[in-house]
Amino acid sequence: MITSIDSSVIFGVIDHVEGLGLFEYNTSTGALYLSQGWRNIFDVESDAELTIGETLQFYNEPYRSLLRKEANERASNPNAPINFHPFTLEAAITTARQNQRWVRMYRQLAQADGIVISRGFVQDITTEIAQRALREEYQSLYDNAPCGYFSVTRDGTILRINNTLLDYLGYRREEIIGKKSITNLITQSSEAIREQLVKILDNGGDDNFGELEFIRRDSTTFWCMVTSKPVYEQGTETILYANVTVIDLTDRKELEAARKHQEFVLESSRIKTEFLNILAHEFRTPLGIIVSASDVLEDFIAAGGEEFFHLLKSGTERLTVLLNNIITLAKIEFDSEGVITEGRTNVRNAVRTIISEYSPHAYHKGLELRLVIASDVPTEVILDSLQVVRVASLLLDNAIKFTDSGSVTLTVDIVREPVTRLPFLRFSFADTGIGIDEKELELIFRPFFQSERGITRSFEGTGIGLTIARHLVRKMGGRLTVESTLGQGTTAAFTIPLQEEVLLNT
Repeated sequence: MITSIDSSVIFGVIDHVEGLGLFEYNTSTGALYLSQGWRNIFDVESDAELTIGETLQFYNEPYRSLLRKEANERASNPNAPINFHPFTLEAAITTARQNQRWVRMYRQLAQADGIVISRGFVQDITTEIAQRALREEYQSLYDNAPCGYFSVTRDGTILRINNTLLDYLGYRREEIIGKKSITNLITQSSEAIREQLVKILDNGGDDNFGELEFIRRDSTTFWCMVTSKPVYEQGTETILYANVTVIDLTDRKELEAARKHQEFVLESSRIKTEFLNILAHEFRTPLGIIVSASDVLEDFIAAGGEEFFHLLKSGTERLTVLLNNIITLAKIEFDSEGVITEGRTNVRNAVRTIISEYSPHAYHKGLELRLVIASDVPTEVILDSLQVVRVASLLLDNAIKFTDSGSVTLTVDIVREPVTRLPFLRFSFADTGIGIDEKELELIFRPFFQSERGITRSFEGTGIGLTIARHLVRKMGGRLTVESTLGQGTTAAFTIPLQEEVLLNT
């Protein structure tokens, strides 16, 4: 402790510090020393004489009352124990020139020879308070923004996160910072997008890198649009972290889903209306044949009546197939069709039977109907022969129906799944018919869909065969695919899983 130098000398030295002023008050004599720095802060003239009460007038409420209460308590009870602990206060003041400022006051009481001395300093913190308020304002804007924000390093560490994103995720801040990586908050399907973020942190530059699927605390997920901006180390090109903006797409996704559903409903309604028109035509034609043939059959039975019997049989068969398909489709919509009953089946006999049934139809159209069975196909396999024959008949009927010239080839072989190497029995139907436009390949599995309706009206059918076939194949654990080139032909194929031991025993 320096005692050989007068306080005013020390104060004079400190007065050269900008924005800092000192004071000393003798509680016994009332003597008050105010440094020039103090006078500059409070806009008080250098020669002005002030009392301690007058200095308190510069403090705005409630700070003025706080300081006066303390002084009055000490004056009214001089024998009370003295609190020698430092006292610090940040307060708003109105200076002698009516300027509004903020000061930080530090004061400590000391006692010497029974005299209590109050010494301390005031510091002008007006700029600091303004900056603090600005930071608080920015923090409030950051935390309560209408979109989410977070900052993340290259290794996925989350440095900070705002309240909005915390609300999206259902977490508290302390559950995220230092405990969760960005990889813990997004689905695996979003990992590729996260890699783009890493690339941005490696190479720099702004980037709008798409959508991320986030995982909430309750394990539900939601989609967001995310954009990022890298933050560089000052004066270098080293990227410290990225600031990421997150916009919740839940409402937009719901609107898109509602719009797509509405479009689907409208399209379904349109297709079903068209189907009724097609159905009316399909029923009318064979029924007309049956009625007309029945009317004249009796008169002409003796002279070529066999032709009318053929017409009756053909029309009846068409109606039977049509009604069976409609009933099957109705059962599919209620998920009551396609119960699989497996048993040992002679594959070679089954496909030869199908070929023999459709040979007259192919011959009538001048088509070559081929059957190819690979040598590794076992004679007997375990499958649902009824459903396999139904699917094969539907696909073969389609192939012949939409082929005017050339050939239709049914190929049966064994294929293996690329990853698991499990065996599948494959039935392929290749034709040289009219083909399907590439853009319509995904549509052909819709009920009642018919490609190029103005053209295919010359072909019989309702557009439900492929829908039924795909449903039955899926029930059997297989897959139905269609490949086609417009004007060159189509190849439809379906696979049925086989038991490995069946192949080993062949």
